[in-house]
Amino acid sequence: NVTDILYCKADDNYTEIYLENKKILVSKTLKYFEDALFNFSFARIHKSYLVNVNEIVKYRKGKGGSVVVSNGKELLVSASKKKDLLAYF
Repeated sequence: NVTDILYCKADDNYTEIYLENKKILVSKTLKYFEDALFNFSFARIHKSYLVNVNEIVKYRKGKGGSVVVSNGKELLVSASKKKDLLAYF
């Protein structure tokens, strides 16, 4: 279920999909998932991360900053993606 996804992480031509209690490795690129999840609340926050904005619990300021998702993991936000992320809030 799409709402169970916390975030996706690029790993070359694979994508690691992080759910609440597990990780799934899929042989598709992060760009594939960015396009597939376009109509849902997902934001590309870095070349390596696609995050479910509904799972973000904190944003830490900085050049790009970082976000903390509901499982406590902190993910970097690139400076070039910061504006797109903040548009969700």
